[in-house]
Amino acid sequence: MKIVIIAQFPVIIRGISSIITEETDIQIMGEAYSFDEGLELLENKKPDIALIDANMGEKSGLELILDYRTQETLTKFILMGYYEDKGFIREAIKMGVDGYILKEAQPIEILYAIRQLGRGKRYYDADIIDIINHKDALYEESPLTSREQEVLIAISKGLSNKEIGKVLFITEHTVKKHVGRILNKLDLDDRTQAAIYANNKINKGEVLDIQA
Repeated sequence: MKIVIIAQFPVIIRGISSIITEETDIQIMGEAYSFDEGLELLENKKPDIALIDANMGEKSGLELILDYRTQETLTKFILMGYYEDKGFIREAIKMGVDGYILKEAQPIEILYAIRQLGRGKRYYDADIIDIINHKDALYEESPLTSREQEVLIAISKGLSNKEIGKVLFITEHTVKKHVGRILNKLDLDDRTQAAIYANNKINKGEVLDIQA
């Protein structure tokens, strides 16, 4: 796969480049640090996939994508942004952006996203699924996202991280990330406490029993 990286700050480009350098199936065709440079890079290289910073200064990465899409192109796009930009995320998905990853994503997640697009699929970070689906929490005033609640309920059923990943169609690494956040948000020490917590909630009817 041939890709380009377009971001406002060099640290972002260097970070992603270092992740991809040793991957034999992914080739970086170019880098750009501004909106205009990014548009020119896309026009010249016509990559398979473009990773684009959601914030390109005065303009957004989404605007860059829409400008380039006025041409005939088979390029697929992954935006890199923050969870807090919910309105922007919804707009990006509405406009058909192929992928959205968070800037704090781990290397394995970035590579997974690129390869998913390479297979003709889309990829959105698990943390923004709630935003895309406009889902409310499964129980009131929950500190957990719906995805984290799904993982919590799966833990209560005794599933391993690998099994949870298969059921929820996410990587094992992503499951580990969710488990860590669940323990932190609920001030729990380990998975056993998490399972007990979830089962108590279920028994009280405070959590919907999602089939995990």
